Amino acid sequence: MTDLYNPPFDKRLLHLPMIQIILHFYLHQPFRLKNYPFFNIGSDHYYYDDFANEEILRQVVDRSYRPALELIEQLIEAHPDFRVALTLSGSVLTQMELHTPDMIQLLKRLVKSGRIEILGEPISHGLCGLYDEEEYANQLRMYRTRISSLLGVAPVTLSNPELIYSDRIAQVAHSQGYKAIVTEGAKHLLAWKSPNYLYNATTEGVSLLMRHAELSDAIAHDFARYDSPLYPYTTERFFATLEAEQGDYALVSLPLETLGSVWSRETGIFEFLRALPEQGSKRGFTFTTPQEVATHCTPQDTIQATYPVSRMGEERDTSLWTGNELQQCVIQKLEEWGERIRLSRDQRLLEDWINLQGSDHLFYMTTKLGGPGAFSPYETPYAAFTNYMNVLSDFLLRVSAEYPTSMGNEELSALLQTIENQNKKIAQLEAQLAK
Repeated sequence: MTDLYNPPFDKRLLHLPMIQIILHFYLHQPFRLKNYPFFNIGSDHYYYDDFANEEILRQVVDRSYRPALELIEQLIEAHPDFRVALTLSGSVLTQMELHTPDMIQLLKRLVKSGRIEILGEPISHGLCGLYDEEEYANQLRMYRTRISSLLGVAPVTLSNPELIYSDRIAQVAHSQGYKAIVTEGAKHLLAWKSPNYLYNATTEGVSLLMRHAELSDAIAHDFARYDSPLYPYTTERFFATLEAEQGDYALVSLPLETLGSVWSRETGIFEFLRALPEQGSKRGFTFTTPQEVATHCTPQDTIQATYPVSRMGEERDTSLWTGNELQQCVIQKLEEWGERIRLSRDQRLLEDWINLQGSDHLFYMTTKLGGPGAFSPYETPYAAFTNYMNVLSDFLLRVSAEYPTSMGNEELSALLQTIENQNKKIAQLEAQLAK
């Protein structure tokens, strides 16, 4: 019941600006590995569970991606000021091209509307930003090339897997043309500061946008939980939270499968999204994108992130992917072999290299959850590690066969350059003879 003597605070009565809303959805499906026994090493060079990858993708597309993106398309047509940000992993794009090409056409229509911002990430959806800066820069370039070719856009805002961020990541991202980075509004980063303002990174020219954890988690984790104090979670609850806060924007960042897969259609999750633009407009809220906020809002302070942060875990760190000896062993191998593999001209080898760096492989090995994660295809973290290392062992044998470890990286690079120059000269001679 409303207290007549202490009515709810309403910024509209004081003509204060309302917070702008950023809806950020990310789409990702990994290349899951098939069961790969030790005895396959050296004889079987195909690593992927094609059946599971296709089946899971089609299920997620049917339940979530297609109806959610079609709804967003409808909302864009119905509400001229409605905007959304999307992050699309390289692996989900490849799988959709193979199995659900209509989704690529849907994404193209959305981008063509001019109301969708596509955010960048490393093409592997991996963690190379934590351990190999050269590999990270290379993957950011590869992703931009890929998304530009496929959708005709060049991202200027970065959204790393699981919103992982550090000062070092900002430096590399800036060198690749990124002007803003979306990350977690972790309390140990912000202290008393609000996540609803724009901040500067320690790298000049890079802005930071912080996820609003309360709003994001309310939808992702509590929307239809009967035992949640937020149940039933409605647009009224959503906007009431914002009306009680100050700031320039609120960033709601969710996996797109929250709509339709995590919370089924029957829970009302699609109706919730459908109501947001209309109800927001009635209350004076508008929807925007990270790029627009980074362009038009004034940074309030500089945020230092010496140690990496993420959106996951109580600590909001990276320990779910790097916290145990199994994971550290894998990372050590990836870091150790990266330079040599980048010298390769073998397209199949390079594709496998990208796929094997996906963050999911490391997540399956975490021991912090007391067992396998909800989406792990393995019974234990140790089973995940064993299968992955068998695959990686075969992969490294292929690398060694192409470029023997007895040859140093500098010697190898020089040899490859000589071969390339010779090929160019041969091509020139052939062209002259053809005249």
